[in-house]
Amino acid sequence: MKAIEQNDIADTIEEIALTLNALSSQSEKEWDLSVNHMTKYLKARVNYERGLDLEKVALLAVARMQFLHDETMLSLSGKFTEGDITALMGCYQGDILSPNKAVNVSVDILNSVFPKRDENCAIDTIRLIEKLHGLNTVQRFTLVDVIEQIWYQGGVEPKSRVSPKNFLASIDIELK
Repeated sequence: MKAIEQNDIADTIEEIALTLNALSSQSEKEWDLSVNHMTKYLKARVNYERGLDLEKVALLAVARMQFLHDETMLSLSGKFTEGDITALMGCYQGDILSPNKAVNVSVDILNSVFPKRDENCAIDTIRLIEKLHGLNTVQRFTLVDVIEQIWYQGGVEPKSRVSPKNFLASIDIELK
């Protein structure tokens, strides 16, 4: 990316968005909901006089996020069943999620599962929601990121995907 002036950050994010092909309408909506957070973060930190251009600030943000994920992964181990992960995957169907969506994952689970009116499913859903409410914000972000990774790591065809259980084991998260 070329060096840009501070007031051009929003335009640069928009240019990046235009290069993202094949986003579903839901993923595009989530991207749009994230732009304000991206712009706010970058505007507060880009400082050309100190050598902090857009690229360095963005890469540092990625490194910080990965550090938080690494520190948080183990705290998710043993909390969720395979059914919980399947419910979360079914709720999002391969979408990317905005920060707001990640924090409010319980609401999506309710909206996704409860219309089915299955009593056993409802009991499992209540247990899952209780688990989700027991997570702190960083744990929720990490969980949502893991769910996205499960969707994206195996390609488009479900048959070519590694099972969620095996994928989670590969990143040291054990199921309950």
